[in-house]
Amino acid sequence: MQMKKISASILALCLLTSVFSSVLAAEKPLSVWQNGEQIQFRQTEPIIEKGVMLVPVRPLLQKLGVEIKWDQAAGTVSGAKEGPL
Repeated sequence: MQMKKISASILALCLLTSVFSSVLAAEKPLSVWQNGEQIQFRQTEPIIEKGVMLVPVRPLLQKLGVEIKWDQAAGTVSGAKEGPL
């Protein structure tokens, strides 16, 4: 009987700490750095979904010097840069 109480207490403690760690992780602002410089996201901030960080691609490509073009008719985005990224 005492073993069940100990097991239940340990399980409850684990669940409680996992909830608090998720809340604390969600409150911390996300940042992306490239070559020691923080990339600023003006319209949409990075998010974490299912353990994966999702970021807007445009600011990353612009930081790398990629020229971005939007083709309205085709509904596609393309990017080009001479030389290495």
